[in-house]
Amino acid sequence: MARVPFLSLAAIVTAAAVVSPAFADMGRAPVGPGGHYLSIEGGFLHQEGADVIGYGIANTVGGAIDDVTVSPAEGWFAGAMLGWDTGRQIIPSLPFTRIEGYALFGSVDDSASDDAPTGGEIVLKSADGDLLGVGGTAGETSVERRFVEGGLRFEGDRVRSEGGSMKDEAPVERSSLTWVLNPFVRWTGEESDTHVPNCCATRSADVDTWAYGALLALEPELLLRPGVALVGRGGIGLYGYDADGDFHSASAATPDPFAADFSDSQSGVGFRGQLGAGLKFWMSERSILDVFAEADYFSDIGTAAMSDNQPTNADSSRVETEDLWEVRLGARLTLGLDGN
Repeated sequence: MARVPFLSLAAIVTAAAVVSPAFADMGRAPVGPGGHYLSIEGGFLHQEGADVIGYGIANTVGGAIDDVTVSPAEGWFAGAMLGWDTGRQIIPSLPFTRIEGYALFGSVDDSASDDAPTGGEIVLKSADGDLLGVGGTAGETSVERRFVEGGLRFEGDRVRSEGGSMKDEAPVERSSLTWVLNPFVRWTGEESDTHVPNCCATRSADVDTWAYGALLALEPELLLRPGVALVGRGGIGLYGYDADGDFHSASAATPDPFAADFSDSQSGVGFRGQLGAGLKFWMSERSILDVFAEADYFSDIGTAAMSDNQPTNADSSRVETEDLWEVRLGARLTLGLDGN
């Protein structure tokens, strides 16, 4: 029974794909069968993830406390890919003829800082939630999220051509549909630090999430005019994840009642979805420039759920998983190295 889904997938993909000229990420590569190609890309990165609690602000000493949260949203990404059109079937029963290896990097960060209001104070609770520090006159919180992803893309294409009925008329490729199988490994790191300088209290967390999974995607392409094409991507997949966090707090007191050092973890299975669109420009027979927008969704990425600064809540900091939206706006240059 376990073989039925695989055979069904093989039948579907086989019906939808045939051997054809090579295609790179969301578009055609400037090589034919047997050729190698590479691409580099980069641009603007936007993320929507969990808020991380930093210090608290009280307008009066002993009064109500408002927690300050930070969620980094804007940063950069960069990546590279090396591809090979083998000209033959790579995976038995599946018509993937090309293989690409890629690496993708990105980073976002943000921070907040405040001075205590007149007659008020900055407060900070220990990482384990046991002690509330008071008397601070300033607070600073910074959060950085980074990721590194690597993987392989197995690709097979179906091309629709028009013309070619006349003796000397060559067919013109008008559109294509590319199937993509994309196993991947992704590391996401989140570092947060909070300081209340004048009373020398600090609190920090470091959460690492490893995700291992695979995507199945479709990439349509439509030729708008000679040398210009509209391309897209839609994909879904699953991944297993392990999220581990280290938590720390300390002050200048001796002995230090604010001191805490401990770890926490979460693991499970998450969902990943992708959606993208771009414009491809053939600069020459061996070079392509494309501009693109890609959205990436992860249902579970580890984050530091820091203890809040409310005196009535003694919950400890811990690792939780939250969804993460990622949008990449950038440009990609693809170069053919050899082949037809």
